[in-house]
Amino acid sequence: MNCKPIFSFSIDMKLSDKGVVVGKYDAVNPSLTAITQSNKIIIHSPNTRYNMFNTQKAWSEIKKDIGMLSVNYTITSIATGKLSDSDKEYLAIGTETNILVYQVDDNIEVFFKDVSESVRCMTIGNIDISFPPLLLVGSNTTVKGYNVKGDEILWIVVSGVVNSITLFDFNRDNDQEIILGCNDKIRIYKQDKFIKELNENAPVTQVSPLGSQLLAFILKNGTVGVYEEHVRLWRFKSKSCATCLASYDLLGTGTQQIILGWEGGKMDIRDPRSGEVLMKLISPNKVVGLIVTNYRGTEKDDLICVTEQGEVQGYTSSNVNLAPLTATESNQIKDLLTIKQNLMLELTHYENNSKVNELIGTGAAEDSVAAMNALKSISDDFAVIPANTRLQIVISTDGSKQSSVEIGVSTNNSTIIKAVIIFADGLFPNGNETLIVHPPTKRGVSSIIIPIKIPKDEPIDVHIRAFVGSADGNQYHVFELNRLLPRFSMYSLPERITGSPKYHLSTAPESYVKFKVTERVNRFCMFINQNFLLPADIEPNPTETETFDFLKVSLICLRDGSPLIITFYNDSNILIQTENIELAGNIIQAIAQFMNVTNLESVAAFPSVVTKFRELFDKLQGLQESSNVLKTDTALKINLAKILVLRAEDAKVTHMEKLSSYYNELMMTNEELMTSFKIRSENYNEVQRLLTEINQTLYHAQRLRVGSAAAKMMSSYKEALEQKNIEKLVQIMEISG
Repeated sequence: MNCKPIFSFSIDMKLSDKGVVVGKYDAVNPSLTAITQSNKIIIHSPNTRYNMFNTQKAWSEIKKDIGMLSVNYTITSIATGKLSDSDKEYLAIGTETNILVYQVDDNIEVFFKDVSESVRCMTIGNIDISFPPLLLVGSNTTVKGYNVKGDEILWIVVSGVVNSITLFDFNRDNDQEIILGCNDKIRIYKQDKFIKELNENAPVTQVSPLGSQLLAFILKNGTVGVYEEHVRLWRFKSKSCATCLASYDLLGTGTQQIILGWEGGKMDIRDPRSGEVLMKLISPNKVVGLIVTNYRGTEKDDLICVTEQGEVQGYTSSNVNLAPLTATESNQIKDLLTIKQNLMLELTHYENNSKVNELIGTGAAEDSVAAMNALKSISDDFAVIPANTRLQIVISTDGSKQSSVEIGVSTNNSTIIKAVIIFADGLFPNGNETLIVHPPTKRGVSSIIIPIKIPKDEPIDVHIRAFVGSADGNQYHVFELNRLLPRFSMYSLPERITGSPKYHLSTAPESYVKFKVTERVNRFCMFINQNFLLPADIEPNPTETETFDFLKVSLICLRDGSPLIITFYNDSNILIQTENIELAGNIIQAIAQFMNVTNLESVAAFPSVVTKFRELFDKLQGLQESSNVLKTDTALKINLAKILVLRAEDAKVTHMEKLSSYYNELMMTNEELMTSFKIRSENYNEVQRLLTEINQTLYHAQRLRVGSAAAKMMSSYKEALEQKNIEKLVQIMEISG
């Protein structure tokens, strides 16, 4: 079954996947707007012709319904939406160095803003009834919100590049939350207050709402999935990468489907709650945009598919429910036959295994020669194992050999393990999700230990599949078990680590963070037991819970041997001692989540972090001053080049003998400009790197607090950064409030 487009046309230009949007610039008629591969913005307006003259912008009219806007910067993102009380939507253009908000219908530049970080993504909308509509701009490590005047109203620091940004009522409180697609996480903010993060195993390239309840995402490694609140409903991974998505009822079922566009030109129509493929549409070119809008001026929206070659196709919702027709009868029969074959094979194995166990019992009880002969008559091809065979999993830390987490897999009898497959997200290097382990001997072993190095402090769901059989059998039973690795699995007790001098807990770290959580010591012990991989649960003595002074847990990081000490005092104060400010923030956020703490203040001291922060800040200021000098020098050289060109032209008429000297000087000036450009480019890249490190430090310091305390601290950070007051920044970092 296939859907045919109700309209199609071609723009006759190659389009980029950096942005395809629709804007109602005259408040009525939608106009398709896209970035071309030649770094221009093209606007298709089937119902409106905009006045492209008497404007400071470089407009050109290609056809009667197509206009082009040239921008003298590298365009990285575009967005459309209402920024004022006017019904006319604005066009926002993001580049590597600035933001331009433009009113297309009236040819008015609303505001032009220089930015310190390259724009990665943008959206326009309302985040709260108390806020005006904002242009939200995501960059390398920050998200900023601008009003219609270009004033910065919102500032959020994140750790990692912001690849996608959207607005969605995530916690269903009738207010829009800011949803960010970052390096390997989806982060949710209520205004500038952090709410939650959803972990993924690859950079999130797009997040988009599906109706009012579901949130879809696309990863750079080809993974697509859907969340309902914090629960992931489904996810699948493809060899190719999805480029865009939309929500639209294409099949006429009365409920919206998720429409996925792929780099190979394919379009998938899937059930948003199960991920089941309902229909596929094929296009010869890469899909760069999927938009839902009323493009024909009818009473209902259409689905518009835009390809890399500039082809535009429109689809509308079917008047007949096509869902029952999407799966053909032959495919259903094929799937049912495959299921039947697998079930029959599994049933045969169970019957033979049961028969062998009965014969073994008969032979053992009656010493029957006939029973033993019957047992031998069964082919060795069947995987005969005792009925009580069980797979045992033991997870522990190992600091003496490979400094890793060990997953021990064994059986409870003489059966052997032929292979073990471990499935996990974000656990293995190079984006791999699978690890296959074979025993050292071909015959197999009854137990095997698998060392795992966990890269990040996050809980990881591990799916273990083991192939178990008899020593003489050629087929194996598959045992499957799931285990959850705790968030801080790569930390071990010092007494369990022997034979390695680097793991020696001699002195406590100088850096620390101290805060107060009003909870009983039993809850603290429960947190440690659930989030760390200890040989045994820690439990306070019931007779001493009211009289103890403190409870201290000393650990060693298996990655670098650094110490970690967590002390819970009788007065509910908690002290975390570590040189790793990121680790301290992760522990505080985990404690707040576990104990349902919504607001938490702290006092911190990280001397090494402060020293590095000062160095980065001083270097950044020096580079920014150099950048201003380079800009001035470049402007002077450009003016000189213009003068030399004019003098050379005059010399052709008046002083021909001076012509060569003017051209030689012009060539030298051009070489100086090229050298200056190279220096400015290197300076810009270094500034971006320093800004990223500074913002990451601020982000980690922010995570030492929770709720309004963290938001208040970031507001103080912003003020101190604008004043370039390094002492105030350090003071805010160390003392909350």
